[in-house]
Amino acid sequence: MSKQFKILVVDDEPIDLQIITSALKDEYDVLSAQSGKEAIELAKKHLPDLIILDVMMPGMSGYDVCKILKNEVPLAEIPIVFVTAFNTKEGELRGLKVGGVDYITKPINFELLKIRIKNQLVMKEQLDLITRQKMELNAFNSTVSHDLKQPLHIINLYCQALLSKDMILSSVEMAEYTQEIYDSTLKMADLISALLNFSAASQGQVRQLETDLSQIVKMFATEHRILNPNRRVNFEITENILATGDPALLSLVLQNLIGNAWKFSADNKNTLIEFGLREGTKRVYFVRDNGPGFDLDEAHKLFIPFERLGEKKTEGHGIGLATVKRIILRHGGEIWAESDVGQGATFFFTLE
Repeated sequence: MSKQFKILVVDDEPIDLQIITSALKDEYDVLSAQSGKEAIELAKKHLPDLIILDVMMPGMSGYDVCKILKNEVPLAEIPIVFVTAFNTKEGELRGLKVGGVDYITKPINFELLKIRIKNQLVMKEQLDLITRQKMELNAFNSTVSHDLKQPLHIINLYCQALLSKDMILSSVEMAEYTQEIYDSTLKMADLISALLNFSAASQGQVRQLETDLSQIVKMFATEHRILNPNRRVNFEITENILATGDPALLSLVLQNLIGNAWKFSADNKNTLIEFGLREGTKRVYFVRDNGPGFDLDEAHKLFIPFERLGEKKTEGHGIGLATVKRIILRHGGEIWAESDVGQGATFFFTLE
């Protein structure tokens, strides 16, 4: 198992609740609840990876809690292990029928409980991975079929025009058609490059070398200025920000974040892009822009492969931030974003 799992323990008996929580807290992030109502509220708020649920509770039994959770998305996917003093075949059968994945009786054999919890979490992790891969594959098929088909269609049309014996084209028209063909090939190459980067972000060894992130950002800032000399963009780059990681992968992270800040602030007359560091319990790196920002209600889509935010069509394939997240996770870090519509966006990341 590759992450710190979150477990919700539910028991109306304070002593039992404390005993189970104490037995698991060294291995898991443990939440606790003393009633069915509190359990449902915590499950909705924290989306635990597994729930340990007592059966005999006043007001709302464990069976009732399980039924409610299994009828709500995404709570329905959370495995529920019943732990109870209600030691009958009928009770176990009822627990499994309402959606429980296991049924353990008190007094608890904690060695057995831990093994069963681990097994359930391994299965959940594997199922979650399969679900994500299926979603990515569906999104990949949709994106590639659209984003490759469109430039191919343009190339086909202009090639037919150039080859047609019935059309008499001026030298200016021929140059325009050729340029359209060339631009379409660049779009296809850009998509293929993005897909290769997305694949590379999950493969190979991650080197651990001291890397000057400030210098990498300066390099991309210079590159954008050369390619777009008419844009007025001010870069504020904190000097000498060093990090330990894979230089090539970290360069890809910053290329995407700086590229997005540049792209989405294109309508600003005076663009400001910042790169800096927040010191604290962890070193938090950030890229900030004063572009249009985004609705925080859509923030969960940011790092999903092939997703695009909002109704406005923008250049890109929805792969860049997904690639960034994969790289950050491989470095043992986290990435998140903060924004208000019309107030720009800030992307934060850690590396350890």
